[in-house]
Amino acid sequence: MNYEELLSKESGQHSKYFSNARVIELFSVQRADPPVRSFFKDCVYVGLDTVVGSGVDVVASVLGDVDLNALAPFDIVVSCGRLHDEAWWGRSLEVCNRLRPGGLVVLEWEKSKDGPTEVQVIETLKSYDVISVSDSSEDDEQEDENWIVVARKKEKPVMKVESKKKVIGEDK
Repeated sequence: MNYEELLSKESGQHSKYFSNARVIELFSVQRADPPVRSFFKDCVYVGLDTVVGSGVDVVASVLGDVDLNALAPFDIVVSCGRLHDEAWWGRSLEVCNRLRPGGLVVLEWEKSKDGPTEVQVIETLKSYDVISVSDSSEDDEQEDENWIVVARKKEKPVMKVESKKKVIGEDK
């Protein structure tokens, strides 16, 4: 499954995250057509990358260069194909902490010896409900082997307060 198929599928299944939402794309420099940004309609969109280029709104050599709190909160974090060659992939996933409760994470990246495994990414997202994990190498038509993880940030638990009213005249 390539990023176009992935985003088409996810936009159908999770449409509320693909329109009128706050989006951050990690490693957003446009390397393919159509750009990831084109899958989102009427969104506040921030493209974050380590290089200047088309599709990049914020450039940061390391994550500490950016005040993510000023940009957040986000409804969706998306990254297609770029976690595999970044030395700071683990730190980049800290952006997921800026998601609203119920926010969506959609990650797709090429398997490589320098990149994370799906287990490492899932461990980073341990406070999330993992919706799906897939390995594109199971697809016979796919040449590159990519990991795909889709997860939703858990809603904050609602504290239930029960009222214990005493009814006058009731001694039981």
